This record gives sequence, C-alpha cells and structure tokens, in this order.
Amino acid sequence: MSRSRRRSVVDRRIRLLLVVLVLALAASLGRAVWLQAVRAEPLARMAASQHRETIEIPARRGTIYDRTGALLALGESATTVYADPRRVRDPVAAARAAGEILGKDPDALLAALSDRTRGFVYLARQADPAKAAALAKLELDGIGFYAEERRAYPQRTVSRSTVSAFAWMWWSIVRWTSRPSRSGCDSSTSIARPNGSLTIVLLPALPARTPSSACSTPARPALSTPA
Repeated sequence: MSRSRRRSVVDRRIRLLLVVLVLALAASLGRAVWLQAVRAEPLARMAASQHRETIEIPARRGTIYDRTGALLALGESATTVYADPRRVRDPVAAARAAGEILGKDPDALLAALSDRTRGFVYLARQADPAKAAALAKLELDGIGFYAEERRAYPQRTVSRSTVSAFAWMWWSIVRWTSRPSRSGCDSSTSIARPNGSLTIVLLPALPARTPSSACSTPARPALSTPA
C-alpha cells in the first residue's frame, strides 16, 4: 500500500470519528434541552415530592390561668390504645398483658379482643404514655397506639365550671359585638395577668363593615395562652 493511500484511509477514519463525536455531542445537547426546558417543571415536582413531605401537626390546647396565676385547665399528653381483633393471634395473652399494664379489667378486654366481627376496638382511651410504651414493648399483634391530648383541671369541678362559664361569656360578647346593626365590626380583646404576660383569651379581629355589606358571625373563639 502506497503512502498516499494509507494517508487517505487514516483521514477517512478521523473524519468518521469526528462525525461520531459530533453526533454524540448533538444527542447530549438535545437531551439536556429536553430535560432542562421541556420536562423541567414535571421533574422539579417529582424531585420535590421525593425530598419534601408535609406533616400535619395537631395544635395543642392552651393552658388557662386565673387572675392570680393559678392553673384552671391544661393539656396533658396521653396515648390511646386500640386493637384489631382480627389480627390478634392470642386474645387471652393480649387481654392479660393489656389489663395488667393498663389497669383494665382483663375479662372486658378479652371479650372485646375475641369479637372477630369487629376490626377496631378501644382498649384504653387517653392512657398513661408510660404504661402504653410498656405495652408497646411487648409487640403484640393487632395492638396499636396513637398520641392524644387529655384536658386536666387541677381545681377539679370548680375550674371546669369556671372555664365553661368564661368561654360562654366571651362567646356571647363576640356575637353581640359583631351584630350588623352596630357601627363597625372590628373586635380584638385580650386579658393580661398582673405579671404582664398575656393569658386566657384572644378574640380575633373581624373585618370592618362597609355600608354595602353586613358582618358575618365569627367562629367560636378557642381559649388559648400564647407563650
């Protein structure tokens, strides 16, 4: 093979390699444009759903004090224990363990756990979290738990009736002050304890009434204590 022919073969191979590289680069650029421009929004939503999650955190009810700072009502953490009788393998053992730890009647629990026609039964509502955790360590089949909040009244029935009467009084005031016959609907009230911290009730401010519109009845305010 002559030198000129050998050179032509080499040049042909170089051109072929160059064409292959150009096609590969064009394919890469086209793929990048497709992903970054055409498919950008759907892929961004997919990535966000894989790395982010919205978790709903239930709001806790606030602590209520009287004017001297004594506790009237407060929220306490509790755990509710439930069961699916269809998944409980040994109702007798489960009833005995749950009754001993939670302080419930084992016979009543056995009757609930033995009813295979039901898929959900309560074993203990708003139980002590420590006792519920002790029962959870046994890993009994068909027994489940979820967190809950229970309302405690340190002053017993006195604080319960006082809080109920106080809530009803403020609800009546809000309804009366938001009547359309009155001029304006803005209402915002707070009560301060002697030590200067905000306590007990915050009534939400309502939108001002215009001549062409009437005020709507506000939702019942919740008793709360900002930190």
